[in-house]
Amino acid sequence: MIRLFGLGSVLGYKKKHRRELTDVFAAWAEYRRLLATLERADPLLFLSACIPPIVDPSIKSHVRVFGDMSDGHIVVPDRAALPA
Repeated sequence: MIRLFGLGSVLGYKKKHRRELTDVFAAWAEYRRLLATLERADPLLFLSACIPPIVDPSIKSHVRVFGDMSDGHIVVPDRAALPA
């Protein structure tokens, strides 16, 4: 992340012990903004519009969430929900 985007430090988009949720959400928004710039990179990376800025519980049928909001989590596509 640091080298790819020329940052001075990593973006704190993961919830950790001393990070406030407002800071985590702001860092996540910045990370998404930076990832979107890779649509002009080589190779291209397209940030899917179906990935919400904040995880909405209603999409849990299409993704797997590991962890929780208080201690940190990651969201990955549910392979079973992907088209064949």
